[in-house]
Amino acid sequence: MRTLLIGLFFFLSPYQVKANDSVVLQLKWQHQFQFAGYYMAIERGYYHELGLNVTIVPAAPQDIDTIPKVVSGQADFGIANSGLLLHRMEGEPLVAMSAIFQSSPYCWLAKTDQGIRNVADFKGKRIAFFNQKEGAELFAMLSQHGLSAADFVLEDKKVTLQNWINNEVDILKVYATNEPFLLKQRQIGFHLFCPKKHGLNAYSDVLFTRQDVIDKNPQLVQRFYTATNKGWREAINHPEEAIEVIKTHYNSQKSRAHLAFEAEKLINLVHSDHTQLGQMSSARWRVIADMYGIDRQIVEQNLPGFIYQTAKSQPWDISWMHILACIIIVVSFPSYYRLLSTEEKRKNKLLVKLN
Repeated sequence: MRTLLIGLFFFLSPYQVKANDSVVLQLKWQHQFQFAGYYMAIERGYYHELGLNVTIVPAAPQDIDTIPKVVSGQADFGIANSGLLLHRMEGEPLVAMSAIFQSSPYCWLAKTDQGIRNVADFKGKRIAFFNQKEGAELFAMLSQHGLSAADFVLEDKKVTLQNWINNEVDILKVYATNEPFLLKQRQIGFHLFCPKKHGLNAYSDVLFTRQDVIDKNPQLVQRFYTATNKGWREAINHPEEAIEVIKTHYNSQKSRAHLAFEAEKLINLVHSDHTQLGQMSSARWRVIADMYGIDRQIVEQNLPGFIYQTAKSQPWDISWMHILACIIIVVSFPSYYRLLSTEEKRKNKLLVKLN
């Protein structure tokens, strides 16, 4: 009887979970701790508990732009940097769900033996340039110190860390969680110039989706959002276990030591200024828009609806089955209550006899 009542309760609940909704999450790089929260949401069964079958797709090194894949429908969710805002301003119906990193991990890298002590010293140096959409905060650092493209020797070809080590370029864009570990392993001295230390605090690794995905199935998006947050809390609280999951199930090319270094650096980016996990604000996005040089009027026209609002509970869908279930509960409850009372009296009589 008790099982029947519990089953009927969940049957009547407006939060019934639809089983086996399959979705695709497109990563912006290959498997590493940067995406630990999503792995842990699978490992701990958080997606499964909410009726989701999530496929995580790593990016190919030569094709890391997640936005076309989500826009085209190849993926339902993606991860992007703050350049996502530019696509929204250009009219693409993209919605930012969660800023996993409250600060950008992008930094400029310079050698310690080249006399570069601050950003102003970049002038006249050979610098590896890239598309502004990949890190407006880095360009904003240069502008902040009165520097423009005319002040550098631009290296337009694809430049790697090895090119920098070989002195073929002086200044290189890097991820604070990656190249510094490799350089420390090789005992090569370096300086990092990071936007946050210069008052330029941009979001990064922003989880996003399309507006039509939300419109068609708001509860599915809500479930993905909820389970993902749980996964990230698990990864943050148990980084060693997350590293083991990455090495065991995702064939990461990074060593455990490298993943541990990455975890230490990234967790500091997730927790920033006592903000909640993934928190975003329109005010911060407006500041980021200024970094990209977006016209204020365009920002105000396109920013509304850009930040995801969690789905509201759906109204109860009352059908004849719900009505029948209610009748069964009403009819059954008195019998269930009498059954409990009889059982209690029987136990009391048994205790009296034993005493």
